[in-house]
Amino acid sequence: MFLSKFYVDGRRIKITRVVDYYHASARLTTIANALRFGKNKQAREDWLSRMRKLLLGRWLGSGDAFDRHVKAKYKYKSHASDKTKDAEKYLRRYCRFMNYHALRELHYPIGSGIVESAAKQIVSERLKLSGMRWEHEGSQNTITLRCILLSNIWREVYLRKLGQKTPVSDLITKKAA
Repeated sequence: MFLSKFYVDGRRIKITRVVDYYHASARLTTIANALRFGKNKQAREDWLSRMRKLLLGRWLGSGDAFDRHVKAKYKYKSHASDKTKDAEKYLRRYCRFMNYHALRELHYPIGSGIVESAAKQIVSERLKLSGMRWEHEGSQNTITLRCILLSNIWREVYLRKLGQKTPVSDLITKKAA
């Protein structure tokens, strides 16, 4: 599901998409492996270090940035390797989500560790217990409740959603009468 617009309490929340820095950096490593540095491993490491610094800097403003900064400055040429072509394609395609310099100034995370940790805490630790089997609806309800609990908003959600419902004891009394 792609979230271009997200609303909370009727207010639109701005979504900021960020490509994980470490995933983008791995693409640079793929390209570095394809370059012909010969036996000079230090040259490869130096190139890779410069590219990672550029990645954290201001180099990826447009789709042509890879060509301008990497190909021109470091005399990089595409290779026939599918992995290298895929790495280039990835960097070009998602460069608009790699403005790490600005994101760091805003104190946004540039890695996916937070999301991966949340997935582990919310999904894996609850749904993947020994011997458990889940239907889609039951697992979704469990995940929703776990998110509410771990977000420390249980009381607010309870008061808003369940606090308006007729208590079970009142239903039993009405039915008996």
